[in-house]
Amino acid sequence: MKEPKLSIVTENPEQTLFDRFTTAKILGISISCLDSCIKAEELPRIKIKKRTYFLRSDIEKFILANRVTTSGEK
Repeated sequence: MKEPKLSIVTENPEQTLFDRFTTAKILGISISCLDSCIKAEELPRIKIKKRTYFLRSDIEKFILANRVTTSGEK
């Protein structure tokens, strides 16, 4: 799996909403993979008319929830 593009998040601390394309880029996944996460209700979203957005805090929670620890970590 690719490393998340967290620089997008850290470079724009005032930005609270991200579109599907940017969210997929941050997570290092494809749009179709992001859509699967949405369908499985793993990642909350905001719908404004036909557009879909994600809160910064939800993206951060999703990243932490999917973190896999190694045997050397507590």
